[in-house]
Amino acid sequence: MELPKFKKIQPDIKKPLERWLLFIEGTSEEVLQMVKKEEPAIEKADKVLKYLATNEEILRDYELREKAVHDEITRITGAHQEGLEEGIKEGIKEGIEKGRQEEKLETARNMLVEGIDIELIEKFTGLSKETIGLIRKK
Repeated sequence: MELPKFKKIQPDIKKPLERWLLFIEGTSEEVLQMVKKEEPAIEKADKVLKYLATNEEILRDYELREKAVHDEITRITGAHQEGLEEGIKEGIKEGIEKGRQEEKLETARNMLVEGIDIELIEKFTGLSKETIGLIRKK
């Protein structure tokens, strides 16, 4: 159950799940007292939370851990974004190179059809004699 959806309904403190959701969402003290009476474990959890909130060392550890988690998320998403940008640039570069190669092959085919000498085709296209020979055989 999602807390925003839970907040919109009239909770039934007779149901264990709804008692815990009331505790988690931070309900009024009056409702919290009723919930604690119904669920002793909630009273125990509340005492533990209050203790933890007053212990400066635990709070500091919690804040450091939260900061470490946020830093890691930032590092991962930043690296992921950089990787995507690099991948896109590399893909564009490869696509351009493939297009140039296809254009050279097409030019060589056309030159062969016109009967132009292989050495001249090699000079103007930059293709090897072997590649031009393969084109000729097709």
